[in-house]
Amino acid sequence: MPKKFGTYRIVIGLLFALSYRQAEGQFISIKDTAFASSMCAQCPSILDYSCRKMDTSAANGITYYVNFSQRKVQDAREIVYFKNLSSVNLSGNELQTFPSINNSVKWSSLLLANNKLAQLPDLSSLKSTLITLDLSNNLLTKVTGLEKLTNLHHVDMQGNLLRSLPNLDGCGRIERFDVSGNYLSFKDFIPFVANRSISNDDGGFILGDQRPLTNDTIISSYSTSQLVLKVAIDEGVKGLTYLWYKNNVSYRSTSTNQFIIDNVQKSDSGNYSVTVRSNNPKLSGITVRSGNILVKVNDCQRILASHFSKQSSCEQTLVTLTHLSLSNTNWPFALTLENALTGDTFHLLMNETLALPEGTYHLLARGGKSCEAKESNALKVLRPKECPIVFSPNGDGVLDEILLEGSGPAELVNKEGKIVKHFILPTYWDGRDDKGAEVPLGTYVVFKKEGNTQKITVLR
Repeated sequence: MPKKFGTYRIVIGLLFALSYRQAEGQFISIKDTAFASSMCAQCPSILDYSCRKMDTSAANGITYYVNFSQRKVQDAREIVYFKNLSSVNLSGNELQTFPSINNSVKWSSLLLANNKLAQLPDLSSLKSTLITLDLSNNLLTKVTGLEKLTNLHHVDMQGNLLRSLPNLDGCGRIERFDVSGNYLSFKDFIPFVANRSISNDDGGFILGDQRPLTNDTIISSYSTSQLVLKVAIDEGVKGLTYLWYKNNVSYRSTSTNQFIIDNVQKSDSGNYSVTVRSNNPKLSGITVRSGNILVKVNDCQRILASHFSKQSSCEQTLVTLTHLSLSNTNWPFALTLENALTGDTFHLLMNETLALPEGTYHLLARGGKSCEAKESNALKVLRPKECPIVFSPNGDGVLDEILLEGSGPAELVNKEGKIVKHFILPTYWDGRDDKGAEVPLGTYVVFKKEGNTQKITVLR
């Protein structure tokens, strides 16, 4: 027989065999090359010669255990054609989604640990067959529908991002349930254990230590102010103890989610955290904790230097704060000038011009509840010496008082030489005598202890 004719016979035979095999079942392409390689290594009989197409009927006939774990699989949609596997193991891959499961699937074990699953499809088609479900170390924030799996014995959801517990009301055969390492709190656990017989000694229900329920934060405070440390964990839940730590050393305990330091000091700076425990024996194995709270206590502000420009006339004095040096420029503050004698205050800003009455003023910088910086006698506002002292105490709000400078006792004498008012300087005079009566208009002389005199003209 010619060689060429023999080659044709071989090719025709292969094509016939392939067409016969395709007739046995439906061949579909496997989307994920890593999944195809894993099948090719463990169950090549269900694949074509390229190991990229799968016979769905052949896959349906496999009932033994096949391990598809640790294969870097990203897409396992073809797994649903393995309807009669006792166990599906796709742990340790890179799955972000899992395919929908139809009613003909009869798995008893579904192992999906250590993937990147953020949600699951409806598993209710496995309600009478699924015994073991391992979803540990994924990205699940919520799991629903487990109450339909009436034959479920083992559930592992540790190391996820759960913020609520799944409903297990229909799962009367649960022997092991692990939700440690999630974002659960006692608001979740208390109703969950209320009607269940749970013992921390049998290893069945592992509610365990949870991830920190709050993010790391930084709180800045100032010496002598009030510091409130509060965590958003189980507020209002009774029967809890909050154990506070400072720099990883036990600090104090409270029955609520906050405590207050009324007069905080620099020594109160540090890294705080809280661990929450329950007095319920069923919940004794659970630890709920916060993130770190870094507290920075700054010294109260100090005014290092200030400078005012002044424009004085006989009618008024204009004052402008042109320079201010502070010990901590990051500190929030409000500036105030306070009259040293009367206590009257005037709010000001840098480079803002104010018209001020005569007097001596303290400069205050305030921030927080009781953090105050003070520069005493920072400013003196005086009438120019060449200006006559004339004032009109008539209640119109203009020149109703005058400042009498000096120190110690002084006397006001009228033109007849009679003492009408006694003073202790410095002070303000409102035009009244020792009896509280208004003095008549005219010129008066103030005789001071140090021997100085001062003429005053009173107008009405």
